[in-house]
Amino acid sequence: MLRNSSLTIFRSFKTQLSSTSAVASRFYSTITNGDVEGLKITTSNHVCRIEFSRPWKYNAITSDMYIKIPKVLEEASANDEVKFVVFAGTGAYYCSGNDLSNFDKAAKIGKEAMAKEAQEILHKFVGAFIDFDKPMIACVNGPAVGIGVSTLPLFDIVWASDTATFNTPFVSLGQACEGASTYTFPYLMGHSKLFFLKNHVFCVFEDRNCIDSDDEKSKNDLFGQKQASEFLLFGRKLSAQEAYERNLINEVIPDSKFFDECNRRIAEYSKLPPQALKINKQVLRRFHLESLHKANEHECEVLKERWVSKECEKALIAFMTRKKK
Repeated sequence: MLRNSSLTIFRSFKTQLSSTSAVASRFYSTITNGDVEGLKITTSNHVCRIEFSRPWKYNAITSDMYIKIPKVLEEASANDEVKFVVFAGTGAYYCSGNDLSNFDKAAKIGKEAMAKEAQEILHKFVGAFIDFDKPMIACVNGPAVGIGVSTLPLFDIVWASDTATFNTPFVSLGQACEGASTYTFPYLMGHSKLFFLKNHVFCVFEDRNCIDSDDEKSKNDLFGQKQASEFLLFGRKLSAQEAYERNLINEVIPDSKFFDECNRRIAEYSKLPPQALKINKQVLRRFHLESLHKANEHECEVLKERWVSKECEKALIAFMTRKKK
């Protein structure tokens, strides 16, 4: 059943999102070394830029793109001329997540083999973000979905256009969390601006000190879990401002000047000492490495099981049926 339905999903997806329009890159770059459709990879002025460049598919990520990006990060790590890496999207979207045509492979090699292969690819993809030893910046120029959202906490800086939205429809598609988001989202949202504001007001009202107590840490954890659950379990779509309030992004920038402002800052940061950037990135990340890898490992195992489930199959078919209407 999954073989036939996967093929139907793939054909339907191709028909619905087909387009011949091309959108020019808004990054300044001189050297291109990408060889995978859907990615534009450039290196210049000490910066490696990775652009999701499939605007006709809303920059959805194909299997080839999943495989290529870890290789690019490995090369950027080894290249002494590269100080940091920048991600962005071409066109209106940043990234619409996993390309559903990736599931077409189930019709060729069987759903179990497809799930196992996809698990290994995703595990390596997310692991490459976790282990990358130089700073990473995400320029979220428009809507971000799925893996395009769940990996954002693994970046060191995330700037978002005020037109950006953030959505993780994992449950509605019968799937599961990814990108180490089961660790990063509760952690970030438990220390969010929303929690600080609400808790500060409560503490002032109670006339007590809220800082650094076990009770407040417990409240942080609980608040973060609730915020993450609303987002990861129930698929709430966040505006850029809401994502900022929940610590998912660093700053909201007006769309009218988004890439100009991003490029200005990138040019300034490219003047910073390379070894100091690298060493301090490693120091900041080391306390979370083990937890991040454990989360990635577990999530990929769960996803492998979800991908071969009847529930996931039915959810994908329902999704494509709605898209036809």
